[in-house]
Amino acid sequence: MQTWLQDYIAKQHRALDSVPVSQIERLTRTVRSAWLRDAQIFAIGNVGGAANASHFATDLGKGSSDKLARRLHVLSLTDNVAWLTALGNDYSYDTSTVPSASCPPASSPARPPASPPQ
Repeated sequence: MQTWLQDYIAKQHRALDSVPVSQIERLTRTVRSAWLRDAQIFAIGNVGGAANASHFATDLGKGSSDKLARRLHVLSLTDNVAWLTALGNDYSYDTSTVPSASCPPASSPARPPASPPQ
């Protein structure tokens, strides 16, 4: 058992060490910017990553916001089955997570072309 635990801990250290600090700083700046702008943060994942996205959204929306003047607006798209099935139905279940990260293109039949500015 001790060997297994030591191996597990070593793997966790390697995983953490593989993430450049600069990327963590970049993510922190992005989240802070979203909070300052009162913007929405979306998290998404597939399979086990879906659970990670849900946990991440909960940590940001609740845990990280407890001592702030206002909460972060964060949503895990994987927690919204209706949204995911609508994307799968309207686009494709093969790519149902792709359009959720951005709006459909203006030429998409799901959305009429935008009117030119007046």
